[in-house]
Amino acid sequence: MQLRPLGELAVSAYGLGTWTWGHETAEDAAREQLWCFLDAGGTLVDTAAVYADGNAERVLGRLLTSVPRDAVLVGTKAGVTAKGVDTTPDALLAQLDASLRRLGTDHVDLWQLHAWSDATPLSASVEALRVARDSGRARAVGLCNYAPRQVDEAFAVAERIGMPISGVQLQYSLLVRAAEAVAERVREYGAGVLAWSPLASGILTGKYHRGVPPGTRGADPRYSPFIAPFLSAPEVPPAIEVLDLVARALGRSCAEVALAWVRDRPGVAGVLLGARDADQVRAQLDSVDLELPAEVADLLTSSVMPIG
Repeated sequence: MQLRPLGELAVSAYGLGTWTWGHETAEDAAREQLWCFLDAGGTLVDTAAVYADGNAERVLGRLLTSVPRDAVLVGTKAGVTAKGVDTTPDALLAQLDASLRRLGTDHVDLWQLHAWSDATPLSASVEALRVARDSGRARAVGLCNYAPRQVDEAFAVAERIGMPISGVQLQYSLLVRAAEAVAERVREYGAGVLAWSPLASGILTGKYHRGVPPGTRGADPRYSPFIAPFLSAPEVPPAIEVLDLVARALGRSCAEVALAWVRDRPGVAGVLLGARDADQVRAQLDSVDLELPAEVADLLTSSVMPIG
């Protein structure tokens, strides 16, 4: 798998997300996902302190004992808790230390502010990133889910104190393209974008084109609120028609085409895969060797109308 620059790091073009680990995805299934990902040349595993109330990090920490530490780039996030958002320095650094204990490591490779908060001065939150990096608890630092103005402000603060921000994690897919307002500027800062939900909560696999199949996340009340906005958007059915036509012409799946499209967008350093099991990981990794011809990528960009 191709390695790409993400600020101070070099990360695999695909990362493995762990949002479901520790609740929907049991440890044995998570292990199979991780081995599948690493065997394909993946390096970056993304988690967060709040995922499954810390259980995702606990599962990942136990799995890390079976591989060399430098074989996996661990990215985690702080600032969001079950009670809300707290980006005060003390809270952020306490969350980081708790993450390190759960992960069973003395450092993470990428530590990110999980959300913006108007309640805390941005300079204080960025200072927590600096402390984490300078203390060796994080090799590199980043932002997650920041709006364009917030990204610019954070990079300006970081530049004033001489601390590089390596990455910005944003939702980005054929159907959700607000990240494009940020990606070019992030690249100018010497950083990169990590795209989450590249399949738009599974919509871009095409499996919801004729309704909500039983057993899918769309039929699960825990996840259906994330999928419902796509199912009701008028832009989605014609988008899936175009994607399906392109996929058939290329002899690939809709998911492979959608992943290859976002992976190779300007400014994108890596795409974070979300999967329920190892079979889904393998199916998504089938897109590793797919390079969309420029005219095909342009057709998708112009023909698919985003909803955000």
